[in-house]
This record gives sequence, structure tokens and C-alpha cells, in this order.
Amino acid sequence: PVLVQSLNILEEKKHPHTYESLEVLADLYEKRYRHALSHNNPKESEAFKEKSLGYLNKALKVMEACHLEKTSPFESIQNKIRELGKM
Repeated sequence: PVLVQSLNILEEKKHPHTYESLEVLADLYEKRYRHALSHNNPKESEAFKEKSLGYLNKALKVMEACHLEKTSPFESIQNKIRELGKM
């Protein structure tokens, strides 16, 4: 997958915008989570939810390492984690 390849390159270079690819992957897995949930597949949906949360948490760590904690994308990712955690 192209997105994973781009993520690997960004991680290799320790690029500060690595969080953006992580957030996109998290959004993708959140959609898969919702789809599996709507099709009454709790085991698969939980796996997708955990994957999404993992990418979001990793995005926050990247942003913290780059001192981007006081930005609106940081807050947005925190909100996504809270919302996904409520589901």
C-alpha cells in the first residue's frame, strides 16, 4: 500500500509531518471499525478500533517529539481518541 510506504519513508527521515499519514491510517481503520460494527462483527470491529487508536496514539507521540502539542491538529487527534474510546 502506498500510504504505508510513504509512512515508512517519513518515519525513516523522522519528518515532523509523519503524524498526518498516521492520522489518515487511523481514519481508515475507524471506517473499517464502523463497517464491521454495522455488520454485527464485534471481534473484527474491535481489532479495527484498536488499530485506529494505535495509529492515533503514535501520531500524538510524533507530534510531542516535534513539539507540536499546542497545535489544532494535536487537539483534533486527542478528540478522535476520546470519541473512539467512547464507542
